[in-house]
Amino acid sequence: MRRQQILDAALQCFLRSGYEATTIEDVRNLSGASVGSIYHHFADKHAIAIEIHRAYLHQYWRLVAAALSSSRSPRLCFSKLIADYLKWMKKSPDLFRFARFMSHSRGLRAEVIDAKDPFIEEQSRFVVGWFERHASAGRIKKMQIDMYDVLLMGPLYEYAAHWLQGISLTPIDEAAEIMASGVWMAFRKGT
Repeated sequence: MRRQQILDAALQCFLRSGYEATTIEDVRNLSGASVGSIYHHFADKHAIAIEIHRAYLHQYWRLVAAALSSSRSPRLCFSKLIADYLKWMKKSPDLFRFARFMSHSRGLRAEVIDAKDPFIEEQSRFVVGWFERHASAGRIKKMQIDMYDVLLMGPLYEYAAHWLQGISLTPIDEAAEIMASGVWMAFRKGT
């Protein structure tokens, strides 16, 4: 409970002041935790940021795996993934803002990517296997694995960036339908 309060307060501090400007004292003030309690749970501010990002990654991989496990039809799986991702973004905009911040923050993202996390590795293997099986069966185009990620998640990341900045003109539900149609055009066999 206290650990989550610290993480929630740190997230707000990082978004408000930026990672570099945020201090443990800021996190203490907002969370109500003692400095000792913060250091009991986390080695330093950097460890807090890494843990917030790891939580985002775990939620992300659970969502992807659940959507791809949802149906035998790749088209329906993609539609579910897109809709669920956008609902999650709408429900947790601060977590998404932080995840985008992490990708531009020196020193933080590299450590998250380099960290060996068995759960993330397992989910990643499942997703790679899912694409390989459907491509081998002729249900989707065969391509390098990185292109599956780019074509499926690229539109989502761009829309999320616009939505989080408040500059998206298209409502989330409508955007999900449009993106699902576009993604399927990129993946379907014979195009």
